Amino acid sequence: MSDTLRTLTPADKPAYLRLMSQAFERGRVIADDNAFWDETFGAETTGIFDGDTMQAVVTVRSFGVHWHASRTGTLFMGGIAGVATHIEARGRGHIDRLLRDALVKMRDAGMVISALYPFSWAFYRRFGWEWVGEKHIITLPLNEIKATPEGRFVREIAPDKARETLTPVYERYAAKFHGVFAVHSHQWKDKLAHSDGRTTFVYGYFPDNAETCEAYLLWRYDGQGSDGGEIREFVADTPAGFRALFGFLHYLGTQCRMAKLSAPSALPVWQQLYHWGIETKIVPVIQARVVDVCAAMEQLAMPQTISPDATVTLQITDDAAPWNNGAFLVSVENGAIRCAPALDLGVSDVSLDIQAFSQAFWGDPALPALRDAGRIEITNERGYKTLAILLPAT
Repeated sequence: MSDTLRTLTPADKPAYLRLMSQAFERGRVIADDNAFWDETFGAETTGIFDGDTMQAVVTVRSFGVHWHASRTGTLFMGGIAGVATHIEARGRGHIDRLLRDALVKMRDAGMVISALYPFSWAFYRRFGWEWVGEKHIITLPLNEIKATPEGRFVREIAPDKARETLTPVYERYAAKFHGVFAVHSHQWKDKLAHSDGRTTFVYGYFPDNAETCEAYLLWRYDGQGSDGGEIREFVADTPAGFRALFGFLHYLGTQCRMAKLSAPSALPVWQQLYHWGIETKIVPVIQARVVDVCAAMEQLAMPQTISPDATVTLQITDDAAPWNNGAFLVSVENGAIRCAPALDLGVSDVSLDIQAFSQAFWGDPALPALRDAGRIEITNERGYKTLAILLPAT
């Protein structure tokens, strides 16, 4: 019997939960919570079936993400999740087929970029996803942090007021980055939840006891018997806000010796505290790719420094998304960026695979770093400089 590919329906829920239990929970039974698994179950998930038997699934979730270099400030992103195959069905190319199908669906839905958290970086790289960005996981010795004047104006925010208070702060902060969830896509429920028997405390900085919050952090104590804690979010877009939150950590240091913080690499921790006890681990943020090269390029804002007649020809290799595989002409026309397949234009200015192009589009690593690493081939310096203006470092 041939394998069939189709969208899941609510009737597939028991089989899906069983697969998720095997793939992600090591056999732990997943409760069928009707408050979560409602009548729309399965609409974002595609499966491969052998007759009526589920073999493998992939979920594509739609998100809005901030993109400061885009015309609108945001892009539409497809998040890949729940990639799973029953043990006895592995090694048969099911996920290969599902990921290629997902790329088509994302392209048709206008999701110009995609991201995922990989179980294997090498596996997803075969389909065009590549690491983008880096973040720092920092262990802070709280007893070494000094009090600050601004820290006196940090106070706890009531749970029922947390989301409405934090939303504008988060929106200002997130708008500075590429790929950070827009406010409507941010996982507020998860971030603010009390789970694993631990409370999530919300603290905000209100300058001079004002009514408006300007920075915030989410705090959780580690498990019983630990002298550490976790800063689940640290959101400050002004020097005063940063000093306030850091100063508040000084007071948490009376209870906890250490705290872990996951933060962008640009967070100015060393400007506030330098000490041998600080430990920093550098890790990639996500694995991501551009789904549709031309559609993505045409959503970028016009850089002020670009020539009104600038052009660059690209040769892109993309085995998983054939619409991206080939030569493209990127040009400036009537104040907008245009992109189209290039025919009979000879040797392209810049040649690269979709993995390197996706990294350049994110801006981290940026084009100069990719060039230094030998990840791109340049035959026309002028065209390369145009591309570098269009795809700046972040």
